[in-house]
Amino acid sequence: MGFFSGKVVLITGASSGIGKATALALAQQGATVGLMARRQEELEKIASQMGGKGIVLVADITDEIAVQHKINELVGITGGLDILVAAAGISLRAPFAETTTATIRRVMEVNYMGTIHVTKAALPHIKERKGSLVAVSSLTGRQAAPEYSVYGSTKFAIQGLFDALRMEMLRDGVHVGVFSPGFVDTPLRYSVLKGNGLVHETPPVPPLRLWPVETCVKKILNMIRKRKTVATLPGFVRYLFALNDLLLPGWVGDCYLRYKFGYLRRNR
Repeated sequence: MGFFSGKVVLITGASSGIGKATALALAQQGATVGLMARRQEELEKIASQMGGKGIVLVADITDEIAVQHKINELVGITGGLDILVAAAGISLRAPFAETTTATIRRVMEVNYMGTIHVTKAALPHIKERKGSLVAVSSLTGRQAAPEYSVYGSTKFAIQGLFDALRMEMLRDGVHVGVFSPGFVDTPLRYSVLKGNGLVHETPPVPPLRLWPVETCVKKILNMIRKRKTVATLPGFVRYLFALNDLLLPGWVGDCYLRYKFGYLRRNR
């Protein structure tokens, strides 16, 4: 019997990328997995690969009432909820000056408010079982980067939310963690938004290493097993963050990323 055998897990963004890969891995390890996303057909395909361990929950995470209804449905079927992995989100890469207010609202509504909705609805059930709340964030939620002002700010908001939740939930025995990866090789790379809200015709080239989604899954599962509060990909980056914070005002990280994104070599 493994750690996840018999556990009930809810995963948002389960139709693709990190959410999908994590759901499949957890089902293989004996968990029952609620698959939440908007695309019913994709969710049903994934559930068919899970040996009866997948429960399809079609909902848009920006719809608070729909999210609450689907989580109640999951708990009604399974009897409870042990783990939330909030992995849903959309990506945006554009200079702030070129980004419309409507696009900013859209990204914030999906990435931040979507996480709020699912966390709020799942929390009472997680508390009952002293389980885990895990948010999939981004390194841009720990270190600002050029052209990620809007996307990164949603991830900074998630980081702040979960940092506070960790303190609030400590006496209730609830584990709260944030996983912050760099660039990951998922379908999201091909649907990155421009500042006008449309998808880039040619996906932006990542200025740093592109990580396989399987590595993310290992990090997330290890984080839950060991009830770790922080995990990054690559792992050593968390120590660089600490060093960068000591070298106020964080000029090491700023200079490195300005160089990698080309902001030392050209004017915008």
